[in-house]
Amino acid sequence: MGATHVPIDDRLAIQDLVARYSYYCDTQQYRECAGLFAEEGQFDETVIGIPFCDGRPAIDTTFRGMEGLIDYLIHLTSNHRISDFDGDHATGTVHVHVLGRYLGTDLQVLGYYTDDYVKQDGGWLFARRQLVEIAPSVGLDALQADAPATG
Repeated sequence: MGATHVPIDDRLAIQDLVARYSYYCDTQQYRECAGLFAEEGQFDETVIGIPFCDGRPAIDTTFRGMEGLIDYLIHLTSNHRISDFDGDHATGTVHVHVLGRYLGTDLQVLGYYTDDYVKQDGGWLFARRQLVEIAPSVGLDALQADAPATG
């Protein structure tokens, strides 16, 4: 990888992947959210107490473990940057401000995702998504204590 020129069709498809992730999380469509990851994809929000997930089944289990525990979430994303691209793989970052309510407690996360994207069967998926905090998160004590275990 290394080239930063990204054809517009690929750039828009990757941006749409990021937008769908936020939408599916925010509307509690967890199975669809897990489906945005490659079968061998990884999800890492350990910085806020969610267990590391290796593989789509573990991601699906973790996401569905949150059903009924989240009153609402809103992922506000910006500053999406694709830094490397080679046709079937890309890397990027996207800033995120998450507001929500988990088990009756307001929460806020300020950070960015470091993403690895992979093109499979003509569509873009997350190969790896890792959250990096920019500022200390607020209201995550309940989430960290009750985070669903992965297999």
